[in-house]
Amino acid sequence: MNKRERHTLRKVYADPVEPGTSWLDVEHLFIGLGGYAKWSDKDHLTVELNGHKESFHTERDKRADLDPEDGRKVKGFLSSAGITVDMANADGEETS
Repeated sequence: MNKRERHTLRKVYADPVEPGTSWLDVEHLFIGLGGYAKWSDKDHLTVELNGHKESFHTERDKRADLDPEDGRKVKGFLSSAGITVDMANADGEETS
């Protein structure tokens, strides 16, 4: 994961998800974690990570920010795939 992806991971795990977290940021996070992410159209993201699959329907443009419910869904998927917020600090960075 690069610095931007670690930052996105922290934002997704905030409760509620931090403002300014876009679906494109989430797409890059999944890829940075070694997963697969593909837009089937402008508002439907299919992801696979650590053997887990999920489809997210954004109901808006992929550049739109996640709403709190979106954040809970993404966080739940990441958790089920074994991803924790502590992974954002793997390089010794402090959580802000």
